[in-house]
Order: sequence, then structure tokens, then C-alpha cells
Amino acid sequence: MDGEIIAIKSFFNPAAVYQNVPLKKSAELESMIKTGECSINAESSMEKVDIKSIDIAYYADSSPNEKGEFYIYPVYVLNADGVTIDGQSKSFDIFVDAIA
Repeated sequence: MDGEIIAIKSFFNPAAVYQNVPLKKSAELESMIKTGECSINAESSMEKVDIKSIDIAYYADSSPNEKGEFYIYPVYVLNADGVTIDGQSKSFDIFVDAIA
């Protein structure tokens, strides 16, 4: 590929601790998933769900708040396998707010 790089812009915002927050315990996490208080990246409803792993990740707003600041929030990311209504096995992720 021939060409010239004209500019590179960085939108990195260095993180600093604002405050420590308690995280949800497993019972609350399970309850939130069962009641649909989560985001799931599955194409359809899933049955026979098997959680393979749980990680902590951080969500960042795409624009600053009214003070011009960005915040990051802890979220649980659960990787799972399940079976679709038509019987296909699929892997998917479940995202749950981690702040208690």
C-alpha cells in the first residue's frame, strides 16, 4: 500500500482512581441475569446455558460528562455456551453492571 500518513490522533484519556466501589456478589449477579438485568450478545434466546468464564472489564462512556470528564465503570463479562431454540450450540457473552 503506497501512501503518506498525514496525522495520528490519540484519544486516550489517562485513568485515575476516582473512588473504589464494592462489587456485586455472585448471588446478585445470578439474580440479575435470571431477571434480564443484563446485556447479552446472543442472536436469539438461549437454553441450557453453561457459564465458561467470568471476567471484570471496564466500560467507558464515549463522550465526557458535564464536567468534561470521562468515567470508567466495572462490568462483569461472562462467556457462556448455550443452545438456540432451533438446537444450535453457540458461544456468547453476558454483560452485567458490577457495582453493588
